[in-house]
Amino acid sequence: MMSELTNFSTMIDGMYGGDQKNFGGISKPWKEIEGCGFVAIANCYGYYKYKKSGYKKPYTKAEFIKLMEEVYTHFDFEIGIFYENIFIDKCTSFAKKKNCNVNCTTRNFNSSDFYESIAISLKVNVPVALLSKGGGGNGKFNNHWVLVTGIDKIVKDKIITGYKLTISS
Repeated sequence: MMSELTNFSTMIDGMYGGDQKNFGGISKPWKEIEGCGFVAIANCYGYYKYKKSGYKKPYTKAEFIKLMEEVYTHFDFEIGIFYENIFIDKCTSFAKKKNCNVNCTTRNFNSSDFYESIAISLKVNVPVALLSKGGGGNGKFNNHWVLVTGIDKIVKDKIITGYKLTISS
């Protein structure tokens, strides 16, 4: 059974969540490569605001790129976010700046609770940021942040053989 964030696909007109490619050429082209953590935070915050509006006030592409830039400039460093604790600190401090109360936690998933942990959050429309370790950033870096917007079990002959994630990155 698929679990997914309600109306995430309509949060930004013409886009499925923020995209780090939209950083290209804005002020520092390398943000297109190292901007995944900033985009994940913008997606989380943007979704929170969209949900709070009753899913009635979607962002334009230009408005969301402005939000991505605002998240980026909130930080006091210019490189990617490589560790979960830094992501949580930065996500929380940005939300506080915007008068938004968030509760960020970190988890190490194992195969037995991976699906349920993510599905429970998505069922109550809480975004899940996931740090994929070991291959991301267009092959130039080892880690890549994504926002999980949906998860489904892959079942063959009544046996769960894997999971399908829907992401925005």
